[in-house]
Amino acid sequence: MRRFDARMRVLGDLGIDLSRPGRELLEDLRERKEERRRQYEELEETQREADRLLLPELLDLHVSGSDADRRCVGSAARMPQFSVGVRLGSVHPDRDRR
Repeated sequence: MRRFDARMRVLGDLGIDLSRPGRELLEDLRERKEERRRQYEELEETQREADRLLLPELLDLHVSGSDADRRCVGSAARMPQFSVGVRLGSVHPDRDRR
């Protein structure tokens, strides 16, 4: 789980500095659009891989485990970067504009 967490944190950091002047920020965003799209797709793929590899084991632990196991799984599920299988789907920021 730590490996996925570390990878998703790197991919989730788009390096956008909102304190920059408006025109400069907008120009940078336009120039890096393709890079951000690729980074977002890689993040989505990492999340799907985490879902596929971790979800069955975590569900089994939650269903068959002890109360302590269920608390541990519940704590992990509340972590912001923890998507494992509970997403109903993601919305890509540019997907509806294509």
